[in-house]
Amino acid sequence: MTPLDTAAVPATSDTAEPDAENVITLGTRFGTFEIDLNKAVDMPQGPLGFTDLHRFAILDAPDSSDSPFKLFQALDDPGVTFVVTPLPTDSELIADEDLTAAATSYSIAPENAAFLLITKIQHGANGDPSVTVNLRAPIVVDVVHRVARQAVFSGDRYPMQYALHSGASGNA
Repeated sequence: MTPLDTAAVPATSDTAEPDAENVITLGTRFGTFEIDLNKAVDMPQGPLGFTDLHRFAILDAPDSSDSPFKLFQALDDPGVTFVVTPLPTDSELIADEDLTAAATSYSIAPENAAFLLITKIQHGANGDPSVTVNLRAPIVVDVVHRVARQAVFSGDRYPMQYALHSGASGNA
């Protein structure tokens, strides 16, 4: 699997000048973004619970371009943003055979597939952050064709809330 090359997919950073006709300004809860629609990701079936949303941009969060977290911003509804993190290629969080099966089930060449994990960030009673990711339902992105699907693994092999980081205990 290839890593998600954030320069290849996101709408916010590119050295080429975007075509002004295809750039929109979108105000979101994370700020205002200039988005090149030529770099939008089409999601024909939409994410679970948001099946009516089909166009997304992958954005750097404001003031954090070096962060492992990105924004999967719905272009059809500026109020819907998922915080995501790319699944590292050397990660063993999801078995390679399951990643390959997920990609090929959507006719995505495994070498063109990148996986985004939907992230949940909460603050505990003590104020320390807790970060979990959904390993059971990653978003698989074809980085060449800019098409995404949400894979859903059956069974309980992969948790819906896998702790990546907890400020209090330092669990990884």
